[in-house]
Amino acid sequence: MADQGRWFKLWVTAAYDPDLGSLSLEDFARWCLFGVYLKTHGTEGSVSLSDPALPVQNLFRVSSFECVLSVLRKFPNCALHPVTNSTVSYKVEWANWLKYQGDFSSDRVKRHREKVREVKRSKRRREEKRGEEKKRPPSSPPAGGTYPAPFEAFWTDYPRKEGKGAALRSWLRLRPTQDLGQRILNAVAVQRQSEQWLKDNGAFIPHPATWLNQRRWEDEVRGAERTKTATPDPKARWKSQESYLIALKAGAVVPKERVTEWEAPTKTDP
Repeated sequence: MADQGRWFKLWVTAAYDPDLGSLSLEDFARWCLFGVYLKTHGTEGSVSLSDPALPVQNLFRVSSFECVLSVLRKFPNCALHPVTNSTVSYKVEWANWLKYQGDFSSDRVKRHREKVREVKRSKRRREEKRGEEKKRPPSSPPAGGTYPAPFEAFWTDYPRKEGKGAALRSWLRLRPTQDLGQRILNAVAVQRQSEQWLKDNGAFIPHPATWLNQRRWEDEVRGAERTKTATPDPKARWKSQESYLIALKAGAVVPKERVTEWEAPTKTDP
């Protein structure tokens, strides 16, 4: 809300201004009083005075118009310009009035409102971002009751079967390529034989979602632990024929891990 000009700004630097410092204490008081008068009766730091200028004479505590002019001439920031007419009059201009005494309240309100709008926009963007984050894949299987084959291969191979929905969300956020999916499966095969995962019946195996979120397939396993996974039998790579066929369908079986006898179709009774 505008302040309607009901003030005169006395800047704290006025007390240390070298030009104003040359004024006597009485004239400094008169300088302040004239600023109040100019704010009330002037226009953008300018006002016309004619003899007699009783209001100003009373403010200055002087007895004549000439005394008023004498005081005004002492002010370092005021200029007197004679006006040619039938009476003795002057136009008095206060230098840099708008710079130091201008009413910028409307600008302050405008800046404040813009700041409020920006805060609201930022809040709305954060809410939209949170809304997007909430639009995660469902914890239940997709339509048809089946999970994506690459994820199913990971889930079948991962020894800790907890939080399948959370693991699915983590998997879909990764959007793993076939190469990355194979790296993940290979890492699970190595780490499930590690000392940490075998300790205390698997008590230290991370939740699958946590393992994926932390990109734990990139962990380095000590050489001694890698040795435990070496085996000439490709069947040892898979827990069962079912897990092998799921991984095969997902393209997650490298040639050296193929078990051809498990790939033959199962004969059924007529």
